[in-house]
Amino acid sequence: MPEAEIEINIKLIKQLIKAQFPGFLKYKLEFLDEGWDNAMYRLGDKYMVRVPRRKVGNQLMKNEQKWLPVFSKKLPIPIPAPVCIGHPNDSYPWHWSIIPWFGGHSADRAKPNSFQAELLTDFFKKLHVPAPFDAPTNNVRDVPLKIKSPDILSRFKRLKNETNLITEKIENIWQAGINAELNTNKTWIHGDMHPRNIIVKNGKIKAVIDWGDLTAGDPATDLSSLWMLFEKDVAFDAAKKYGASDDLIKRAKGWAVFFGTILLDTGLVSSPRHAKIGQSILEKLNR
Repeated sequence: MPEAEIEINIKLIKQLIKAQFPGFLKYKLEFLDEGWDNAMYRLGDKYMVRVPRRKVGNQLMKNEQKWLPVFSKKLPIPIPAPVCIGHPNDSYPWHWSIIPWFGGHSADRAKPNSFQAELLTDFFKKLHVPAPFDAPTNNVRDVPLKIKSPDILSRFKRLKNETNLITEKIENIWQAGINAELNTNKTWIHGDMHPRNIIVKNGKIKAVIDWGDLTAGDPATDLSSLWMLFEKDVAFDAAKKYGASDDLIKRAKGWAVFFGTILLDTGLVSSPRHAKIGQSILEKLNR
């Protein structure tokens, strides 16, 4: 995980809240987690503070602040539209947010029931609509899978020496994904629908979080989550109910291989949790 470019701590968060939203000082504040781009702090029972830890996260935060309120009333699964939008000041240089807290656990630690695949496809149908001209661009997610191939093949080679997960089946799924007919009708996509960004409670999907990669792109990027969360028969049936073509399904499975490979390979270096997620994804695809 990249190093933070600025020190984020409880003292700084309290300063920001006091300066901009003093009414929230009454709530208990505690560190929760951090990802590549943001640090998260629990704020009382209902809220969370989301603060960029790297400069690149500032624009991603602004994208969330602009667009999530637009989506929040249209989607059948809750999303973290900001409750308060924080701005740069003398003590902190970037935008930040107070967002809702969603009870439950991420899908790598609390598995959704199979019937939740139908809810997720309904979510995608409502999200995957044509994006306007000013939609955020994203040169990491809004790219053909073929662009990713040199990197993924290199990781395949490395992982073959460390695991038994990169099988002929995985290689065939990847090849089918990069050879599938490309999508020319870009829609809104979440862009990062791996299990850590899906909140589950009692087997039900309660929220979809971390929208920093939001962009106009190929719906296959999001549909890949069906193969990351569910067994192949459930995933395939859900994709067909969504209306996915054979080529879209091939690309979606290819993106699932991409996420599984990246999470496993990087996780083996620095994050046992990510390695476990990647392993689980590749095991599902191998079955």
